[in-house]
Amino acid sequence: MHISRRHFSHEFNSFLIEAQKKWLERTIHSLNSMCQELKLPLDPARPAKMVELIIESWDELSTLFKAVRPVKPIFGPKDFLNALQALQHPNKNGHDDPLFKSSLSNLPLPTKDLSALRQKYASLNLTCMQNGVDDQSSVGNFCNALRELHSLKVLQHRSSQHARVFLQNGCPLGFRSRIWALCLNINVTRSVLLPFLRDPKVMEVFASYPGTVLKASRRKNIDSVIYPPSGVIPFHGFSMYVSPLCYLYDDPVQLYIVFRQMYMNYFHRLHIISDDPEGILSLCI
Repeated sequence: MHISRRHFSHEFNSFLIEAQKKWLERTIHSLNSMCQELKLPLDPARPAKMVELIIESWDELSTLFKAVRPVKPIFGPKDFLNALQALQHPNKNGHDDPLFKSSLSNLPLPTKDLSALRQKYASLNLTCMQNGVDDQSSVGNFCNALRELHSLKVLQHRSSQHARVFLQNGCPLGFRSRIWALCLNINVTRSVLLPFLRDPKVMEVFASYPGTVLKASRRKNIDSVIYPPSGVIPFHGFSMYVSPLCYLYDDPVQLYIVFRQMYMNYFHRLHIISDDPEGILSLCI
């Protein structure tokens, strides 16, 4: 099933923006309700001594904060999937094709045809050597040696573009952490390490998505603030984004910066309602 961009209209884009706003309103309402129930302020100011203690004990935060509050995730993947499946096109006439009903979404989003898919994933062609596939064959040792040699050349070249192209065919395990960091163009020495949910830099990724500014009410104040400062409300399973990276990086600073950049480049598309061809709605088709 192939749908081109000509099916899209201002009406449809406005519909998606409104759907995203409604989902955020629902999320923020749940967040505020839970915090009111637990009498937990959203934006408390920490005393200066506590701030100093956190900085000094950065690698031991799990032992510093021992009190466990009955806080639970605001929503889970199933809740978001149900919200996506409930979306209905504003003009249903002409969109009742059985092909739409065979997918998880009946929205007429643009999709690539078979020819376009072959071109996009040309690096997965059987004629191309793949880490994790060819290294399990009878010529595995040769493939590994060749890819490791190529890995060294990529690191020596220090080009994020070269690293991105190289990773399309997989990467030897011993080189993944360094080449992923190179691919994401990360310079740790110039980065400031902050907890992800309190890192306002993450908000930059939402600038191109209308209707994704999160605001939560202050206590005893009619004003609202962006909360969390990153603009990301964690949900059930959110930690699975970062878990694989924990096996690759010993340095918590580099681990954090790699995770933040991966979220800003890729992961954020998995929980925003938009017409992004690599977004969650397109994956439902």
